[in-house]
Amino acid sequence: MPETLVHQLKDPAARKALAEALHALFDEWALPQEDRTELLAWPGLGPEAPLPQDAGVLERAGHLLAIGRALRRAYPYQPHRRGGWVSLPEPALGGASPLQLMLAEGLKGICRVRELIESEQ
Repeated sequence: MPETLVHQLKDPAARKALAEALHALFDEWALPQEDRTELLAWPGLGPEAPLPQDAGVLERAGHLLAIGRALRRAYPYQPHRRGGWVSLPEPALGGASPLQLMLAEGLKGICRVRELIESEQ
């Protein structure tokens, strides 16, 4: 499983910046609030609040942001492709979309999706 050090963040300003980055990513993916909540396993994501100092939430955030970063590298000039990739069926995932897998499997699914997109680069 790929690692992320985000779960070690203690600074509220850094955690607020992470929340803002996640908002932008989730907006790009056009995710409804319920999917955002489920992906983070935390209902409190808001535009002004920092992420909680919770290792599980921060670990998920780190992996999700890594997926977003990998998509920007894979499709630097195709924002619609970046935004839609998580919702499209993926043969490497048995025809499920990356979003379906992440929602169904939680952290394990998020890590699988991260490994998939990073392996394609």
